[in-house]
Amino acid sequence: MKLLICTPEYPPDYSAGIGNVAYKVVEQLKKLGAECIVCSPNAEINLGSSKMIAKMGIIGLLYYWHQVSKYFKGQENDFDTIWLHNPLFLRDGSFQRSLITMHSTAYGLAVQKINPRIYYKIASKIERYCLNKMNEKARFTAVSTQVCKELEEIGISKQKITYISNGVDTKLFKPSASDDKKSLRKKFGIPEEDLIILSLGRLTEVKQPQKMIEVFSLIEKEIKDVTLVIAGKGELLGKTKDFVKQKKLNNV
Repeated sequence: MKLLICTPEYPPDYSAGIGNVAYKVVEQLKKLGAECIVCSPNAEINLGSSKMIAKMGIIGLLYYWHQVSKYFKGQENDFDTIWLHNPLFLRDGSFQRSLITMHSTAYGLAVQKINPRIYYKIASKIERYCLNKMNEKARFTAVSTQVCKELEEIGISKQKITYISNGVDTKLFKPSASDDKKSLRKKFGIPEEDLIILSLGRLTEVKQPQKMIEVFSLIEKEIKDVTLVIAGKGELLGKTKDFVKQKKLNNV
């Protein structure tokens, strides 16, 4: 089986959730004998610009997908399936044998009024236009039931959407032995009797880490012996630390 994977981010270049998921699945597909061709900024087929995407957002993404459409025009039959991650084709760039994975939607972020609000409002309109132009034979997967709902709300037929959550690499993430748990608690100064709430992921505007801190401050008032552990980096790491100090929380 020969697969084409098109994603706007992919390791070892800057990569967040989309790129990490694509990379992990591609590596497993290769082990099963599939031939995987990756198209991404700085991948084996180098299209678009990760710097443009980082600086210009939706403009950089549209440029990347335009490059994909242009580069692979007439080559669709060379692949058994084309796997697209959050595609945005303004013009005729969709493929018949394509599987579209949506990790999130700009529409959902706009509805939640995530900042910058104007940006996501504009991005959601572009997204709605692009996704509803996809080939009739294309099928969608979404990483959460919420994303499934958002796709339906922007006009994608429910019959075309399948919910497939992100997987977990059990070689990396697995229960620790009791002694390991004790040593980890000691290393990070977490009392042995404390209940631990774990937040794992990038600290970005989309994840709303300040709201998480606000909610935890309320939980702390109702439940004793609880610690919030935040594991992740991101552009809001500094602001999140400052907000914890502002709320005078010692168990974060």
